[in-house]
Amino acid sequence: MPPGRKDKDRPLPAAEAQLLPSSDLHHNREDTLPRITPAEWEVMLLLWDKGELSSSEIDWHLALKKGWKAYTSRTLLRRLFRKGAVTCDRTRRPAIYRAGLLKESYMREQSRLLLHRVFKGATASFLIALLKEAPLTKNEIQEIKRTIEEKENQ
Repeated sequence: MPPGRKDKDRPLPAAEAQLLPSSDLHHNREDTLPRITPAEWEVMLLLWDKGELSSSEIDWHLALKKGWKAYTSRTLLRRLFRKGAVTCDRTRRPAIYRAGLLKESYMREQSRLLLHRVFKGATASFLIALLKEAPLTKNEIQEIKRTIEEKENQ
């Protein structure tokens, strides 16, 4: 909404902000996952971390973290809602927003797409490139080793 509007705290329009049926909330069919921009990703990370927030709470968190104005946060929320990545519960006041996608499923699908688009499906090359560049803690290295051992024993 443009700055200065008195209704800046209102939830999305009723036509847009209907609750999805619970079966659709986290359906996460990997072939239908929406594309999420880097800015939208910040909103998704916040919702995955906090679980549920009002639009004012989202504005506050993103203003602190990113320096964004409420207008920016609301625009991103609206886009994510239209993509099905965010749900809105208008039965509560203020309206409550939640992630409509499971973080793990979304990240897995994006990794799969990157693997095929950039590395032409070469999993070893993908993993080696990540391991060479990523700073890892000893715990993370142990977890990677355990995962490789499990894979070897399959």
